Amino acid sequence: MKCFLAGGSGMLGRAIIRINENTINPISIKANSYTQKWDRGNSHATEYIQADLSKMTDASLFEDCDTLIMSAAITGGIIMNNKSPEDQTNGNLKLMINLLSLLKKSKIRKVIFISSATVYQDSENPLAEDDLDLNLSPPSSVYGVGWTFRYIEKLIQFWGHKLSISATILRAGNIFGPHDKFHPDRSNFIPALVRKCVSKEDPLLIFGPKDTTRDIIFCDDLAKLVLKCVEKETLPFNVFNASWGSGITIENVLHKILIITKHSPEKLEWKESIYASAYKRVLDCSKIKSTFRWGRDFSTDEALKITIDWWEKNKLSWTR
Repeated sequence: MKCFLAGGSGMLGRAIIRINENTINPISIKANSYTQKWDRGNSHATEYIQADLSKMTDASLFEDCDTLIMSAAITGGIIMNNKSPEDQTNGNLKLMINLLSLLKKSKIRKVIFISSATVYQDSENPLAEDDLDLNLSPPSSVYGVGWTFRYIEKLIQFWGHKLSISATILRAGNIFGPHDKFHPDRSNFIPALVRKCVSKEDPLLIFGPKDTTRDIIFCDDLAKLVLKCVEKETLPFNVFNASWGSGITIENVLHKILIITKHSPEKLEWKESIYASAYKRVLDCSKIKSTFRWGRDFSTDEALKITIDWWEKNKLSWTR
């Protein structure tokens, strides 16, 4: 078994490589990055390559690979979603359509795609996989990226059936961890809070309602789940929610980060965001937990501490 990992230098891709390398019987991985500037470490099960997958026309990069892990994506926080939604919609569609078009020229027999909880419509209740209602749009703040991932999921289902390739869709919650995007215009709420608290911003400005609720997952927990999907035989087409499966408010996350960073701002100010966001997004993850006998290995505090420690060591050199 050999996997082609699209997005090897991203947060999740790096976690997949690191965890796989530390297993007793690692899977052989060919990891791709759009850029050559990434720390490759000491690898014995990983081959590193560099290519722009959105422009690739030759399927030879997939040579000897039977599984494709599609973790490459153009991602960003709510600011990027609203300022330049075309970056995520057009860019991700171009990338995924090109990758899928190459499958018919390859020996790939399994695809694992990291989708997003943004595909779901607003709901006060935890959302199971079958709760997705295509007659209802995603929240306005993620409208473009939500519809983009919906379309990509359908493309994968179509091409999987046409080419007799099994496909697993993982609808992830808010992923966070080392190598996340911390740039002010590109970060999701956890790296944004980490950046502000590590920098000891005071007054500390937080945008959005404090009781906004999200379902989050640490990148290492998701990486272990991806590797389980690689090894397990499943139905020809599968969709799973992939998150910790419990909601946490932004206020609760901030409180934990303030304690870990030992930041005590004199003024903490919650401001209404100019960008409307879904008030609550929580996933029902019972299906994936029972199918793979999978559960989280890290507490929220442990995962945040690892993320904060990494950022404190790399904030001067990390540009994403």
